[in-house]
Amino acid sequence: MRRRDWFLAYTRFAAMVTVALYTAGHAAIGFPLLLGGAVWRLATLRPPLWQRTPLDLPLAAFGVVLALSTAVSPYRPIAVTATAITLASGIVFFGSFAWLVHRDPAVRGTLLRVWALGGPPAAVIGMIAGRWAPYRAHFPNMPMGSSAFGTTLLIGSLIALGLAYRAQGRARLFWFGCAVVTLVALLDTISRSPLAGWLVGAGYLTWRELRPHPRRLAVTLASGLAFLALAAVIIPHEAGRIRQAPAHFMQDRLQIWEISAGMVGAHPLLGTGPGTFETVFPEQKLASGERKWSAHNLWLNYTVETGLLGLLSILWVLAVAGREWVRSGRRAARAIGSPGGDPFWPAITAVVIGVLVDQCGDNTLLSVSTVSGFWLLLAFLAVPLPSLIHPRGSGEGLPIDGHGAPAAQLEEVVAAGARAKEGSW
Repeated sequence: MRRRDWFLAYTRFAAMVTVALYTAGHAAIGFPLLLGGAVWRLATLRPPLWQRTPLDLPLAAFGVVLALSTAVSPYRPIAVTATAITLASGIVFFGSFAWLVHRDPAVRGTLLRVWALGGPPAAVIGMIAGRWAPYRAHFPNMPMGSSAFGTTLLIGSLIALGLAYRAQGRARLFWFGCAVVTLVALLDTISRSPLAGWLVGAGYLTWRELRPHPRRLAVTLASGLAFLALAAVIIPHEAGRIRQAPAHFMQDRLQIWEISAGMVGAHPLLGTGPGTFETVFPEQKLASGERKWSAHNLWLNYTVETGLLGLLSILWVLAVAGREWVRSGRRAARAIGSPGGDPFWPAITAVVIGVLVDQCGDNTLLSVSTVSGFWLLLAFLAVPLPSLIHPRGSGEGLPIDGHGAPAAQLEEVVAAGARAKEGSW
């Protein structure tokens, strides 16, 4: 086996370890693994572990804004640390994931399956741990507690649901089981924002897969509502939290967001500096006197810390990623000859939708562990399934497509898409 193949295998292994531990909140272990691979690559005089994508310019702009915000921050020691961690994790995770997905398009399916398989064990452990204080599901020693656990469970459950819709026979039942177990743990976290994200993502995924079959769509939606009603009986504190949501929103969230908006007004362009919200916010006074570490809204939190320029740079990244993802879906459909030919397009789309909804009421993508999943999702969006048009030969005898990816792997992915479509509802 060629040395390049060994390096590809190592990067694939490190990525699989990262996603396997993601739901449990310990995906940060993937950082030193992938960093070691990147250093190994440089030590052997190879190009840096980075794949050029349309996101290069928006991500560079975001990095520049982080640096400028840090330079002018009145809390520079804190901002320097947060910026260094953000830039290092972004370069290592996104660079490695984008390179891997480009070099081995078929790895997308492997990573999604491993990601979904990591959900049920983490869910069971989290529910057992939740039988003691604080009496809600949480994974031991997980950064940011039950709220972050809810976000990782949301992602794992939606991936499993997407795999179930595209599987057949026992495999379909297995993936549905994984989705249900993970969802039950999500309910037991008593986290409302991840639940809202799951409902929107699962609703989109169900509509996307079953819209040609109205009766099955109606039965599935009715079954889902019945399951949630049963869960409200089994987990009564979840129903109580949902009933309290309007009052909690008026008494807590609105006040936090109002104070945060005032903080933006004080530092409108570049904010107070990355990672400084928890330091700056206590200078303001909540009526409850409760200490807050975030704005409970990712977009507002970034605006407070990096200003309007930071928010615009993040929106630029998301807009370009969304544009490329839509284009990739159209290209894959044309390549396979039927709509929805990419078997993983609906699941990835549902996860992205669910996460974006979740982060409107939460702020759990700030740790190295949780943000690793976001970088992988960005790699999926920015490095689409290459087309099979205009094949050419490589210097090492492997036929590759016009984008530089091995054609045999592309054919495998396309064939998987065709098989999945035949077996879907």
